[in-house]
Amino acid sequence: MGLSREEQQALDEIEECLAFDDPDLDAILAGPPGGNGAGPPHQACRPTMPKGAWVLLVGLAYLLFLIGVVMLLKTGESPCPGTEGAPCEQRSPTST
Repeated sequence: MGLSREEQQALDEIEECLAFDDPDLDAILAGPPGGNGAGPPHQACRPTMPKGAWVLLVGLAYLLFLIGVVMLLKTGESPCPGTEGAPCEQRSPTST
């Protein structure tokens, strides 16, 4: 009893995924070189990250970048050392 077209396609895809995931086992099962003549693994066999995960990752990276910029600006040295948060006063040069 033969396989239906859909079953044969599913079996072919499983074989391609096996060849991609474990090339050593695929070489053993294929037998001598030139055995099955299979091409490169199918694109569906490669693990992919969902689009929503990429959006979340980019959003988090952007948020971390903004936090870093704000912290960099907030932790700068005070323009008037020794004033501890008080506004700077203009000092006029005095001659003594």
